[in-house]
Amino acid sequence: MLQRLEWDSLATRRLLNQGTMFFKIHHGLVNIPFPTVVIPSLRLGRANNTLSYQPIQSRVNTYSFFVRTVPIWNRLPQPVIAATTVSQFQTLALPALRDMATTPTHQSL
Repeated sequence: MLQRLEWDSLATRRLLNQGTMFFKIHHGLVNIPFPTVVIPSLRLGRANNTLSYQPIQSRVNTYSFFVRTVPIWNRLPQPVIAATTVSQFQTLALPALRDMATTPTHQSL
């Protein structure tokens, strides 16, 4: 049915919503500050994302927004991260997030 309606899977839509909120927080578009555990990374990741953050190593907040979203953000390619508007970010991020939603490693994110 999803294919017939041309809808994205729930996993893809959740990743897009998480990424969009992180983008808004990162660019100061919403009044939500980064917690002190979210620290910009000084090295490039696999996706060569220059605006990546250090993974959060916390068992206490395992399912919190920032712990779940930092790895997703870090896996996005640089052109997605460099978007200047929310709609541009969503358009560029969707193909990458579709791939993430279908990979087995996403289950651990």
